[in-house]
Amino acid sequence: MVDALPGDAEREPTRIDVPTTLRYLAAAAALVAYGGLVYYVVTHTSLPRSEWSRLFDVFTVVTGIAVAAAGALFGSHANRKRAQRAEKEADRNADKAERGTALAAAIRADATQVSARLERLGPDDPARDILERHLQYANDLLP
Repeated sequence: MVDALPGDAEREPTRIDVPTTLRYLAAAAALVAYGGLVYYVVTHTSLPRSEWSRLFDVFTVVTGIAVAAAGALFGSHANRKRAQRAEKEADRNADKAERGTALAAAIRADATQVSARLERLGPDDPARDILERHLQYANDLLP
């Protein structure tokens, strides 16, 4: 039995995945095959009704596969880019949130240190108004 290594709990399980190039090649091959089937259907319109019906059934099934292949080619790339942008924005927002929390803590600390001075300041003193307003922002935005 193998003991767990340090840091194993933080690691995500390894995902076995088909290489991206192979997936794209398979999707492209499916689309090319679909194009060949479309050509065949268009050039064989003079088939008897029973054969045409079977051919159309096959065509319908292959159309579904072709649509899935097109989605694999074009959809995954767009979703990957969107996910990467969202991750970057989340990282920026997390950094801003940390800085905002630190600022609120600093304002609260300053307010407690100068509370005795505030009592000496007159009620109309602009410094008192500013500090009280900043303290109120800190308490409202980051309770």
